[in-house]
Amino acid sequence: MKLPPPQQNYKLAFEIAAEKLRSADLEEVCRRSGARRGSGVLEVRFLRETLRIFLPQVAFQPELPLIEQVITLRYLINASGMPPTGRWISFSDLPGGAPYFPAFRKRVVEPLLKCFSGAGGKLVEAAEALGGEELDYGDVGVVFQVFPKVKVAFVLWEGDEEVPSNANVLFDESVRGYLSPDDLRELGWRLVYRMIKEVRHAPHH
Repeated sequence: MKLPPPQQNYKLAFEIAAEKLRSADLEEVCRRSGARRGSGVLEVRFLRETLRIFLPQVAFQPELPLIEQVITLRYLINASGMPPTGRWISFSDLPGGAPYFPAFRKRVVEPLLKCFSGAGGKLVEAAEALGGEELDYGDVGVVFQVFPKVKVAFVLWEGDEEVPSNANVLFDESVRGYLSPDDLRELGWRLVYRMIKEVRHAPHH
């Protein structure tokens, strides 16, 4: 069986999610997700931006890559309203996350470690340039408020002669009430990619 190209998958995923949002109780969506409702528009925070989603056409302003639009729509329609627990968990602790952790580590954690190990200051600078903040966790940590109810943290532990450096991506435990492991894997990868890009394009002092 030939799989459709990813872009086609995203188009289909977008249509499904858009249809669910159109038929959802928007008051309830706002209450659970922290979005705000205006006349023919939903507003929701995504990183540093306020996204406006015009209804019924489900058009985004500013426009995001299609997969980020899909993740935003899924966040809105799946939001449980669960408050943050203050407990950080790893991808492998997510319901259904453990079997996919090796792939998550390879795609998200290893690039983070490769780029920022021994350069924790750069990690903080890159995160702050994208709207993140420093987090008091590990040797160096940063945290992003991705959506009103979803936080994602990136943490480094610097090694020594005996212990190699390590890194991890952490989520508040309540994230299971908002996004699937699949969406979080994509989100984690996109945030790491943006931070790496930020470092590569930052002016050298």
